[in-house]
Amino acid sequence: MRSLIFAGTVALAATQVIACTASTGEDFGLITANWSFKELPSTVIAACPPGFETADVHATLLDINGNPSTIPSDTIIDKYDCADNTGTAEYPIGAYQVFVEINGTGGVYGQSLSAIVDIVAQDQTVSVTLVDNGGYFVFDWDLVDAVSNAPLTCATAGNPDSIEILSTLSGTTAAVADKFDCEVGTGVTGALLAGSYTISVAALNAADQALGEPQNSSHVIGDRNAVTDLGVITLPID
Repeated sequence: MRSLIFAGTVALAATQVIACTASTGEDFGLITANWSFKELPSTVIAACPPGFETADVHATLLDINGNPSTIPSDTIIDKYDCADNTGTAEYPIGAYQVFVEINGTGGVYGQSLSAIVDIVAQDQTVSVTLVDNGGYFVFDWDLVDAVSNAPLTCATAGNPDSIEILSTLSGTTAAVADKFDCEVGTGVTGALLAGSYTISVAALNAADQALGEPQNSSHVIGDRNAVTDLGVITLPID
């Protein structure tokens, strides 16, 4: 079953579109979505959660700036049986933001992370895994001079080798590290167990040394693939 709705989403990086033709014809291409479930650290869950029978594949066309369109007809939802673990549909050629939402008589179970899919040149497959007992942190960063508080670019900050977020689950001592390219400006951690965390974010040089005072705070991650948005973290650079 297919429906068209409006879906409000955050802006995403621009996606280059190449003038080619997808395999189904001049104006259409195929997106295949695969979905699965697991429990951390690595246990695969073979069946869909009880009471959640439907997998809705949301595909929102990106505009010329690479952002999800706000035109209602540019968001398509294709509904599949969750137990099938896969579904394929035809879409007008273009680039799309795609995610899978699991729901049913038990309400909404959760959503996968989003992926950017370009079907102008060829058909594409998106494979997502929803974590039953964990979720993710997402955050943006700004760089400032530690003395003057003046905004810095990655270049004027000395081109940090990476932006690192350390996530330490309450009651444990081992931190999980995720690193991102400074220029990207945003990051999503790997999957983390649900619980309360102390996080530390810093800009690092090539020797993994902090270029300024790390920024520390406490946050909670939910289950069912929940995403906790930490907002914009300002990093002072010495």
